[in-house]
Amino acid sequence: MQSVAQVARGFAMGAADIVPGVSGGTVALVTGIYERLIANVHEGASILKALVTGKPKQALAHLKAIEWMWIIPLGVGLLLAVASLASVIETQLEENPQQMAGLFFGLVLGSALVAWRLLDGVASVELAYMSATAVIMFFVLGFLPAYIVSKIQASLGILRIPEVVAIQGLDYADHQSYEDAK
Repeated sequence: MQSVAQVARGFAMGAADIVPGVSGGTVALVTGIYERLIANVHEGASILKALVTGKPKQALAHLKAIEWMWIIPLGVGLLLAVASLASVIETQLEENPQQMAGLFFGLVLGSALVAWRLLDGVASVELAYMSATAVIMFFVLGFLPAYIVSKIQASLGILRIPEVVAIQGLDYADHQSYEDAK
């Protein structure tokens, strides 16, 4: 019965991994297996380190330390989710982009709330640091690269949205201006 539960946890992790912005690691944290998962991943990394440094006996010891009867069902569930849900997610992204964006936003927000509840307590200063870090990382990793790429594409004339539509700030899929600008 434990294997079935582990496959289900793996399936939930795999389903989360194919959703943009949601992590299987968050699911592992929420389901209470994160520490054990990280310990097993660490053993796997230690195998590679031992092999690279020419210590096959240490590699074998690390190989034996991995909880294979725990990790294999988790991996099976993860692979089942990816194999069975990836095309469904892709189809839904194409056919229902706004609903899927709402779903993804809800999953990300829900994951953040669950992770937040796992914290013992957060001081005001820590909250301020976390908020400032989130804003800075959004600009550094999200907004700034997207802005730079769009400027490069525009300068090369390969920006997908015609300039007249961009200037008007229209969603090209919903307006005649896009068709007129072609």
